[in-house]
Amino acid sequence: KLSSEDRLFCSDCLSGQYSNAEKTLCVNCPYGRYAPTALVDNCLDCGAGSFTDNTTSGTKCTNWYAK
Repeated sequence: KLSSEDRLFCSDCLSGQYSNAEKTLCVNCPYGRYAPTALVDNCLDCGAGSFTDNTTSGTKCTNWYAK
């Protein structure tokens, strides 16, 4: 949940985001990590051979195939 002292309510973080340690910001998952659902406090690691990209916005991992 996103909150700050001057707010009267909290907003949910979206899928692809997590709440920072202070619970004051929703932060996008970093490259190689994802949050498939809203309301998470951390992002999950993508498995070996997969990654996050701009098209998935940190909501899922995509398999990487060498061409």
